[in-house]
Amino acid sequence: MTRVAILTADRLGQQMSGPAIRALELGRVVGSNHDVRVISTAPIDGHVDGVEVCEALSVAHVRQHQRWSDVMVVQGLVLRAHPRIQRSSTVLVVDLYDPFHLEHLELRVGEPSQPGLREASFILTAVNEQLSRGDFFLCASEKQRDLWLGHLAALGRINPLTYAVDPTLRGLVDVVPFGLPARLPEAGASPLRGAIPGIATGDLVILWGGGLYPWFDPLLLVRAVARLAPDLPVRLVFPGGAHPNPNAPPMTTSEEVRVLANELGLVGRNVFFLDRWVPYELRDGLFLDADIGVTTHRDHLETRFAFRTRMLDYIWTRLPVVTTAGDTMAELVSSRGLGMVVQPGDEQALADSMAVALTDASWRQRVQRNMEELRPALTWMAVAQPLLRFLERPEPAPDLRRITDHTRPRLAAGAPGAAAIFKHDVDAAKRTIHGAGWRGLWATIRRRTLLPGLRSKT
Repeated sequence: MTRVAILTADRLGQQMSGPAIRALELGRVVGSNHDVRVISTAPIDGHVDGVEVCEALSVAHVRQHQRWSDVMVVQGLVLRAHPRIQRSSTVLVVDLYDPFHLEHLELRVGEPSQPGLREASFILTAVNEQLSRGDFFLCASEKQRDLWLGHLAALGRINPLTYAVDPTLRGLVDVVPFGLPARLPEAGASPLRGAIPGIATGDLVILWGGGLYPWFDPLLLVRAVARLAPDLPVRLVFPGGAHPNPNAPPMTTSEEVRVLANELGLVGRNVFFLDRWVPYELRDGLFLDADIGVTTHRDHLETRFAFRTRMLDYIWTRLPVVTTAGDTMAELVSSRGLGMVVQPGDEQALADSMAVALTDASWRQRVQRNMEELRPALTWMAVAQPLLRFLERPEPAPDLRRITDHTRPRLAAGAPGAAAIFKHDVDAAKRTIHGAGWRGLWATIRRRTLLPGLRSKT
């Protein structure tokens, strides 16, 4: 059994956001065959079933887990916060499902200030350090995989060593999307209809399944609901309150949505804010109590490479989807008949699509059948197969095998692939310098680079 430590900076517990959920669920899957610890560098909030969960609130704690593990799986800024992991010989899997350097652009849009530029530089450095040091990389979609292959190529990680082992480079970076629980959702008591003043049994409930982040466009949804309100008993519910991770930066989008809904006179009548983060293991009832799930975003770079993780809960609970185009999940909704897709910013099209989704019973039945057929292929066990295959024989990446612990800190900031490829040439050049000076060095370079090229041309 391989000893695997999965590290997240997000809070584990009853209330979790995407990074913590992913770390936990991957830990549960990996734990079926290996010895696993899921570790948070934030305080753990409550009990978690199905896997060993640990706090690592200090550098010493992280170091203990690093020494214990054969393989470490890291995400976000964990590697940046713990550079000792970079310098270790532990096999490192980097989870790149969240292109957070693109999210940061939306967090600071309209603020090209010096602090914003410094933050962007810091985040890009963290991304490059991950890509320079990782032995195997996970991403959430084929579109993301193309993005990360470009990053890796620019850093010299796509090179003759990595290519010779696997020309597809699946052994270096592969797709492990967000998944679904293997269990079926359970309804339980209704958390919305009859439980929240203003939402009655016969109302048509629209659910926004995740948080209110700047890269989304919930304002478009509120305006579309205002168009439907005179003719249909629509009730839009935003369940996410304060982020469960106290270290998460404040999001202005939540306040902007409240202001707009108040200005339109919708709060408490057609738009409802629950102001609490629904416990992860109890979210079933929330989704089962709604009629449709909606996610809207604008047309920007983050959208193109995003993977809207909470839309998986729509599929899990067979909740028909209405969403805006531009991301991988919208393509899945369109190609597999899971709902309706409209163009970003099209308020009328969004309102019209939601009206059909809420009232057309035969359409809803078709969508739910399609979701039922797709659901087994999206379980965590199904989507995590590339990671499980790697863990059967975890090895350093081909271009990192010759790099010692002593050289890792220096190479992490550059292009370790290129350094590894030419390591023997550099060693030979050093010997030549000491023995014959610069004239001998130039002879070595010509012999190793120019002459083979001339021979190939002749």
